[in-house]
Amino acid sequence: DRPIASAAGVVADAQRRLIYVGDRGGRRIVVSDRDGTYRRQYRHPQFVDIRGVALSADGTTAYVLTGDALYSFTPSP
Repeated sequence: DRPIASAAGVVADAQRRLIYVGDRGGRRIVVSDRDGTYRRQYRHPQFVDIRGVALSADGTTAYVLTGDALYSFTPSP
């Protein structure tokens, strides 16, 4: 996939060995493994002006902070 335009938050899922990066310029969340290999991305029309990304302690819920709201979703295993 295309490179990250401007990173806005990085979080690791230690249990699944994945890295989540908020791509502010690309309006998406990019997921890679610890070696940097692209795994998937999450897009949503409301992922505008991403400011940060976080995961619940068990990794079953992802949170995306934008300029005007906080969104959550369940990442694919």
